[in-house]
Amino acid sequence: VLLHARDAAVHGQNLRYEPQPHKNTLGFWTRVEDWASWEFELPAPGRYRVEALQGCGPKSGGAEVEFAVGDQRVTLTVEETGHFQNFVRRDLGELRLAAGRHSLSVRPQTKPGVAVMDLREIRLVRVE
Repeated sequence: VLLHARDAAVHGQNLRYEPQPHKNTLGFWTRVEDWASWEFELPAPGRYRVEALQGCGPKSGGAEVEFAVGDQRVTLTVEETGHFQNFVRRDLGELRLAAGRHSLSVRPQTKPGVAVMDLREIRLVRVE
């Protein structure tokens, strides 16, 4: 399942989708209170690996970001990638999910730098 930045529901004041081809990301994530969510459908129950395509500029790494579906959570510690639009795929861990409709939220817990990160996509990859 691919959850793309352009399909996110954005909550807050600054976070927004940046449509430029070299960006194509959720950006301007300068407030820890801002967050994003996606609605999605799973065809089968099972364990799903959560992957995020994130970018982060110099001196902005280290944010702790929670990815949650229902009461299940995995956490990403944002890594600096040299530039906000230099995206790196990160493996966040696994969630056990039922078939059917779900909502995934992405909420920063901390923001030690100028911005949380740029987030291009999230993938849920069935592993079982």
